[in-house]
Amino acid sequence: MNYNNAGWGLAPRSEHSISPKNISREYALVCKGRFVSTARGEQAYFDADNLATASEGCKSNALMRCCKDLGIASELWDPAFIRKFKKQYCEEVFVEHAVTKKKKKLWKRKDQGDFDYPYSKAKF
Repeated sequence: MNYNNAGWGLAPRSEHSISPKNISREYALVCKGRFVSTARGEQAYFDADNLATASEGCKSNALMRCCKDLGIASELWDPAFIRKFKKQYCEEVFVEHAVTKKKKKLWKRKDQGDFDYPYSKAKF
């Protein structure tokens, strides 16, 4: 396990549990050498070629759950905070997929540029 500059890291506590559509693994959050929290991360995947990416998603999910249990950055999943943040810093834009031509709404920050390929702002 590698610690970042803040002195914390996620340590795997079990092997990956892999089903045909889902991967999960238990992780421990360790801060300055001390056990702080444990959580199981889960991630769906659709193709065995995406298993490595799903494994990283699993780890990210476990970190989010550990933080949520401890009340760290709780505003990130507080609906009132999310609504206020979106109203102040974001805009919802209709985009069109370059290949399928399907249109849908996506959120983006106001200070960010246009969407990357395969999406572009929809024209009506």
